[in-house]
Amino acid sequence: MQGMRSRLTGPDALTVARIPLAFALVAMAPHRGVALALFTAGCATDVADGWWARRSGTASERGARLDSVADTVFFAAAAFVVLTTVELPLVPALAAGAGIVAATRAANLAVTRRRFRRWSVMHTDLNRASGAALAVVAAIGLTQGQLSLPVLLAVIVIAQLAATEELTIVSTSPSYHPDNRGLLRATIARAIR
Repeated sequence: MQGMRSRLTGPDALTVARIPLAFALVAMAPHRGVALALFTAGCATDVADGWWARRSGTASERGARLDSVADTVFFAAAAFVVLTTVELPLVPALAAGAGIVAATRAANLAVTRRRFRRWSVMHTDLNRASGAALAVVAAIGLTQGQLSLPVLLAVIVIAQLAATEELTIVSTSPSYHPDNRGLLRATIARAIR
């Protein structure tokens, strides 16, 4: 029975597939067309794994942890590829904004680890929107070879709102729920009651 519990489910295998895709993405960075195809495949696994797990009844705590690890590795690889192959405006405010988002994300992980003894990122509505915005912008950058300042600043604002919301949740909630949809949804639900 113990061996059965440790076996990867189909959705878990799809999640784990993002890790070798991340390494392939970095290896193919000089070839933006191939990198775009690998990036698209990685994004598809991110969308499909959770859907498949929920539909098949195999969603689990382990799957959520694997998803957080795979997302982190894949995001880091995608960020590296975009930073090294896409022409970006060199503006101090852009670097500062990205640094603030990264610091807030690091604080989220540290608080989550300290308070709940786990490494995880919540699946809030804002985190999903931030991930979608980052994916679209990375795909545009890989397609066109450049990104504009307004587009990058918009993504940084969305990412910072998501990171701040999550930090608020993990700092104040008595328990951790990885599928917490966020403060806005909770506020609306309370107002409707």
